[in-house]
Amino acid sequence: MRYFATNKSIFAGIILVILPFLLFWQIWWPNSDDRHVFAQGDFVAQHYPFRSFAAEEIRSGRLPIWDPYTFGGYPAISESQHATFYPLGLWLALVPAPLRFLALEIEAIFHLGLSALFTFLLVKHTVRRGRSA
Repeated sequence: MRYFATNKSIFAGIILVILPFLLFWQIWWPNSDDRHVFAQGDFVAQHYPFRSFAAEEIRSGRLPIWDPYTFGGYPAISESQHATFYPLGLWLALVPAPLRFLALEIEAIFHLGLSALFTFLLVKHTVRRGRSA
């Protein structure tokens, strides 16, 4: 277990988490028209409305059991796309509605950093040599 705690490994882990935020640099752009990082598609047309609905219901003090806005209504709590009980997604209920899309973009980019970090740790654990990872 001691091979995880070297200074080089900690530095590499920090770089791997920060790197996706540098790759998607447009998210930090001051002009809101140029700021949207994700193109039109499932993220904008499906994922954002689902997560926004679930966050608004939780923010209002209700459990998002039924979604009346999609397909004439369906059980939202059983839909995995809503991510109602996902621990890293619960913070979206704290974000006001105008900033929710930006918060969801930041969350998606953060997940890229987490995947890079945990892939690095897996390779480091499997190979047991820092240089190979």
